[in-house]
Amino acid sequence: MATRLAFPTATFTVQGLARFSSSPGKFGPRNNHAEIAKWPSPPAANPNVNGNDNTENYLYTILTEKRCKYSGYWVDYKREEVEASSAQQSVKRDSQRICSILNEGLEDYDAFEQKLAPFISRLSPELVCRVIGSTSISTSASARPTMSFFFWAQHQPGYRHNSATFDAAIQFAAKSRDFQLMSTLLKECKRWGFSFTPKTFSFVAVEGGALKSPMLGAVLRSIHEMNRWNTRGKNRDAFDALTSTLCNANHLDAALEVLRGMVSAGFCLTAHTYNILVTALCREDRLDDAKLLIKHMRDKGSCPTTITYNRLLKAYIEKDRLREASELVDSMTEAGCTADSFTYTQLIDFACRNRLPYMGLKLLRKMEYSGFKPMQAAYNTLVKCFESLGQFDEADKLIAESEKKGYENTA
Repeated sequence: MATRLAFPTATFTVQGLARFSSSPGKFGPRNNHAEIAKWPSPPAANPNVNGNDNTENYLYTILTEKRCKYSGYWVDYKREEVEASSAQQSVKRDSQRICSILNEGLEDYDAFEQKLAPFISRLSPELVCRVIGSTSISTSASARPTMSFFFWAQHQPGYRHNSATFDAAIQFAAKSRDFQLMSTLLKECKRWGFSFTPKTFSFVAVEGGALKSPMLGAVLRSIHEMNRWNTRGKNRDAFDALTSTLCNANHLDAALEVLRGMVSAGFCLTAHTYNILVTALCREDRLDDAKLLIKHMRDKGSCPTTITYNRLLKAYIEKDRLREASELVDSMTEAGCTADSFTYTQLIDFACRNRLPYMGLKLLRKMEYSGFKPMQAAYNTLVKCFESLGQFDEADKLIAESEKKGYENTA
């Protein structure tokens, strides 16, 4: 029975197929040139047909429209796969040629436009992104030809930028430290009706540094532009991603500045946005700032979640700021947040730090009554506290209870 093989698509030549047919063993018997010899001769090459010669087009036709019995096997070639590969190869060749034009500089803009004219009919967002991504940046001056190509493409008939091309251009401008251009691109992106994406501000992570004053100013101006274009909701994910990136890089002041800009621009912020900052502030021991942020969150009508309170509660207990922890629990109750298993575990830790193991045991029972399975950490904390007070009978009871539930006591 004939075997059907689906090969990765590529650019084929008659010579290459002939070499393939003469390979021994794995791909069938030798000397099957007779099969290729049955094909009609390809037409003469004409390099002016869509950038490809006729030989290549001929071979694509042969391989897509016929099943060629070749070297003892049937080979199926899907037209869609071949066409997709052909398009990718075309984009790759065009991007290489355009990059070589850009490397020549921008001394004569008319000549620059004439050199780019043959590519107008083949312009695509994929091609523009590939050209921008392939350009190396040594100085801000070396970035000018690439950005000139971007704006030139914008005015060509039949072509339209998309969010991906603007994302690529914004990142390119940020890497070249051209903050005025970055600000212009952000405005153009909104003028064309595109939303920012989580990739728009990914240059912050790539650059590995805080937003510099000019860069931060450009971002903040773009935030305030949301009022004008009335597209705040569509762009919130992008600014959430920016805030998260800044927090992960420990640039909390810049992240807080972005948050202030979002609030003043009228963004309806979610608990997720605030949780990102509360977590980062607690990690850097800026607990008072985290408390103020939660208060600000409530004042703006965005209800803190149990996760929000748990982040700060854990930090308070770890720093032995027990009074603030107690006040936070009261605030949590007032806000209508329901404690979860993590909250109860932190409260048990809180009680044991105050040498109140029976209060902790009461919290453990309340935790079970509320439908939460006590964590092993809760048992370990209580056992340690009872043992430190010499109450070994209570400690042994808890050890037996935890082992019955499948926990191994590590206290």
